[in-house]
Amino acid sequence: MRSTMQLTMRGISPDEFKDYFEEKGCVEKEEYIFHSQNWNVKMLSSYCNVGSIKLVEVELHFYGDEDILLEVVANLRKQFMRAGG
Repeated sequence: MRSTMQLTMRGISPDEFKDYFEEKGCVEKEEYIFHSQNWNVKMLSSYCNVGSIKLVEVELHFYGDEDILLEVVANLRKQFMRAGG
């Protein structure tokens, strides 16, 4: 069944996501719209303030089969997991 999923992440640049999607074999058909064989993703970026810190905020809108999207999003979250120190 076709579905959509949205994920918002902060502190990771759009270029890092672009590199990740290209490594996964996606093709950028339009600026910040990537197509894979079984799913697509649209990326929107903006900046937000967290206290006095300005962070990049990226919204990812995924389109495709729900089972595939669950796996894609889980793998992306693992790849971009960050830990403070």
